[in-house]
Amino acid sequence: MKNRVIRTFLAGLFAFLPLAISVYILFWMTMTLESIAHKFLLWYLPDFLYVPGMGILRGIILIFLLGALLTREGARSIYEKIEAPFTYVPLVKSIYFAIKDLSSYL
Repeated sequence: MKNRVIRTFLAGLFAFLPLAISVYILFWMTMTLESIAHKFLLWYLPDFLYVPGMGILRGIILIFLLGALLTREGARSIYEKIEAPFTYVPLVKSIYFAIKDLSSYL
């Protein structure tokens, strides 16, 4: 009986931890990106016009524009030339391709 309770608790814990850690990391990344974008937006936007979340919206728009640019014919070759130096540095290469593989998997 005791082992069954422990196994049930551990099953719940192992199901909860990845979700909780993922939500925490997503929250942390969002807040970090928002604070960075807030600093950049204040260079050309008065503080009273800034609305929380504007930095994330700006990031989404920039990512969309990058995607639209990369779907063009000649832009892909330019991206590959920018990407090429990342393939030569050993530590950067492993991190870069791990992230690239993960994003292509998703």
